[in-house]
Amino acid sequence: MVVLLAGGQSAPQPLAARRGNMMINLADPQAIRRALSDQALTQMAGQPIGCHYLRVKPGTSVWGEISGDFGDGLGRGWLYVHADPLKANKFRQRAERYGLPLLALGSGAIMGSMALDPVLHRGWRVLRRRLSGEATTGWSLLKYRPGRRMVLRVEERHGGSVLVRVLARCTPAYAAVVRLVHQAGLGAALQRMDTRHHIVSLQWLEGETAGSVPAERLEESLFAAARLHALHADGLDLPHYDASWFAQTLAQAERTLCWLLPTLRHQVRRLAERLPAAVADSLRRSPGLVHGDFSADQIVWHARRRPRLIDVDRAGYGQPVMDIGSLLAVEMLQGDLRSLPALPYPALSAWVAYALLQRAAEPYRYGDENWQDALQARIQQAWAVLE
Repeated sequence: MVVLLAGGQSAPQPLAARRGNMMINLADPQAIRRALSDQALTQMAGQPIGCHYLRVKPGTSVWGEISGDFGDGLGRGWLYVHADPLKANKFRQRAERYGLPLLALGSGAIMGSMALDPVLHRGWRVLRRRLSGEATTGWSLLKYRPGRRMVLRVEERHGGSVLVRVLARCTPAYAAVVRLVHQAGLGAALQRMDTRHHIVSLQWLEGETAGSVPAERLEESLFAAARLHALHADGLDLPHYDASWFAQTLAQAERTLCWLLPTLRHQVRRLAERLPAAVADSLRRSPGLVHGDFSADQIVWHARRRPRLIDVDRAGYGQPVMDIGSLLAVEMLQGDLRSLPALPYPALSAWVAYALLQRAAEPYRYGDENWQDALQARIQQAWAVLE
């Protein structure tokens, strides 16, 4: 049961952010997952709701990627829960301006359409106007991550497709990286960039992506990464993946994992204590251009072409081993890689362990029913790699 706010619609009385008579305890990971399960959300909303991803700030807030009917026919939306109910007021005001319903589950808990995304809504509204013009014949939503990105495939009237991304942040430096990668034959051409509304249009790359690298093409993926790392991108306003960044992200992962599984706190902390020294020498080397989020699903495969790279919005200055560690960690999680190959990268095992630790909370975030076992297995996997 929900209240539909804005758009002149009425609905039953609100049910507070709770399941039955139970308020959501934002300090308890299991309570959050129970209260925000598909079944619980469907019961509270009075319509089918699917919860696909959660981003939690323990004790404070939860952001979720959800599916359902949010009044605009898109079927995709976001969920927000905050310990302070007043935080929801700004979303209600935006819903009233846009004439879209906001589904209120009670004090501090709301759901809304993609068009009401707290970060991306301006870019999305501008893009929707463009998509209704004569230059396009249709579009499909490929990916939506609340507050981070929307990715669409847009069909053009003159034939062909373009990949359009609405991002939380879109800078000239990002455009420079896209052009550089394209000129090297490693990525898509930049067709249009709107830095005011953070909208990027890219050439559509024919081919396929996959959750893991085909066994016979691992060498090709490593070669593509090496070509990226060899590019000169000096002087751009890009993130620096340095020792300070490493310490900050490692500490954040440690806090999250200790919160999710307190019984493994000792193991997690011992692992986090060992990693900085293990990667220290590699971080002293001169940094270069890195992808920043390298894995199999960032590679487009084609039977008759070299692999090309996508999603370079996290590109920055760092160590090449960071990308390679990320790639191999995902391959290990997929079960397609049981031991690390002999590669000439310093501290490779430590960077793989770091990447495994960064991804250890994913089973919880994606709603795996056995997330505790899966999380524990990933921590043990990180230990095994490091030792």
